Amino acid sequence: MSKLKNIFDFYIFSNIHVAISTFCLVKITLHEVGFSDTTAPLFVFFSTLVSYNIIRILRVNTIKSWFNAWYCKNKKNIYILTGISSIFLLYFLFQLRLKAILILMPFTLLTLFYVFPITKFSLRE
Repeated sequence: MSKLKNIFDFYIFSNIHVAISTFCLVKITLHEVGFSDTTAPLFVFFSTLVSYNIIRILRVNTIKSWFNAWYCKNKKNIYILTGISSIFLLYFLFQLRLKAILILMPFTLLTLFYVFPITKFSLRE
């Protein structure tokens, strides 16, 4: 049972569930407007995974102590997951059409402002 709890904790705390949610949201949206593309939803999946884990890595000092203990034990796995996701993110970026990249650009900028505050402006706060 402890092994199952560890797997479930990693699933939750590494934001895989958030990435799956964004994948489903994009896939359903594309389906509703008549597109059957899988590249854009996969790009969004991996970009969500990378951005949320980068937030976690950069803000490790501001997280609660109970979570910090979990993070310290699983830091290597988070880095590996983020690295592999970054590779897939770049792969799917080059598979996208220019029109899709231009549509996704505002969301990318919002994510960057969310992760990295520009002067005193931060979407996170």
